Amino acid sequence: MTGVRQYPKSVFPTDVVYGNTDFAGLRLITCGGAFDPTTGHYMANTVVFASLTSSYRAAPASSGGGAPSPTGSTSSPPRS
Repeated sequence: MTGVRQYPKSVFPTDVVYGNTDFAGLRLITCGGAFDPTTGHYMANTVVFASLTSSYRAAPASSGGGAPSPTGSTSSPPRS
């Protein structure tokens, strides 16, 4: 995660949030700010910015192993 920002809906920075980047990035947009009970809407959006920090190559399908789990072990898909 590289940052969290709250933007009033009236000045939402569309280009900043949805624009192209020169890195692998993720944007999570959700409701934020004060709630207006008259309209039933929040007055702002909260945006979480994140970027890829590392990656690994997946194991070949013929190896029988799955991607490593957070504990470092591997898991295979359930068998039918």
